[in-house]
Amino acid sequence: GDLLQIESAWEAGVAAAAEQAARWQGDARLVQLQIGCQPLETGFRWQGTFYSDSAQSFYFSDTGQTEPAEDDPATIPTLPLDDLSFQQLHVALARAGHADTDAFNPATGITVRLNVPSDPFGPPGIPEDVVYYVAVELPGDVRDLFVSGANWTIYSYRDAG
Repeated sequence: GDLLQIESAWEAGVAAAAEQAARWQGDARLVQLQIGCQPLETGFRWQGTFYSDSAQSFYFSDTGQTEPAEDDPATIPTLPLDDLSFQQLHVALARAGHADTDAFNPATGITVRLNVPSDPFGPPGIPEDVVYYVAVELPGDVRDLFVSGANWTIYSYRDAG
């Protein structure tokens, strides 16, 4: 499904977003990636959130907007691109019984960021590493799933009870 198409296209999507961010601030670094479907179009929408230590601000590549940051720059983690694998995400979801026909919530798409103590992302117990968030739409239900890039295990707040 879409994840395998994303696997073959994400590097170009991130590169285009990074070019925009570099025009904003030369030291901009990617901290979060959100991937969604383009409404009424084929292809994907690449929404990079970048951080600049020198500007102490976030930059959103899809809108060009900036937002000042109150955080210590040392606590804002950079997303390690070498570790990203949408193919492995596809396998993890398939192993858990999610078919290619299961739809992701179009409003949220897929969000990828690091889970670190200074900036937690995901339910309690999820390993510190890259985390993928997807909202899978099923008949009568939406499941918020967090997939650890460390062990390709799915975590959910429902399980964290």
